[in-house]
Amino acid sequence: MNLLDQCQAWHEGGQYQQIVDALEAIPEDNRTPEMDSELARAYNNLADVDDTALFEKAIALLKRHEEYFQGDHYWNFRMAYAYYFLNQVEDSLKHFEEALKARPGDEDTMAFIDACRNRLTPLQQEKHLRRPAARAWSHWIKNGRM
Repeated sequence: MNLLDQCQAWHEGGQYQQIVDALEAIPEDNRTPEMDSELARAYNNLADVDDTALFEKAIALLKRHEEYFQGDHYWNFRMAYAYYFLNQVEDSLKHFEEALKARPGDEDTMAFIDACRNRLTPLQQEKHLRRPAARAWSHWIKNGRM
């Protein structure tokens, strides 16, 4: 069993500290993007709701590999999850929406999207709804529908 398979087994057993210990023992420059992603997931799962340091560590790890994981469900979900618990709801919603594009119909992702939308202030909701409306309007104009 390789280390990532072992991390998955630990994850399934709720042994998140084992994942952190194993992956932090590897020098940062020797970890793969997949290892950093697993480490970020472990930080997210270990963190209490108000444990900002672990959520910030997860985001920092994941940001290093943004280009590598572009369009990836897990990467976006893990970013969104950390932002959500840091009360950065707009950033969280953006990443949950990207995660849903990568895995349409994912119930966990849809539940978090609903939770994010419920936490947005009315002003944030209006700003967030303006983007898709502007895209639709632009598309309509380009296609000569006026």
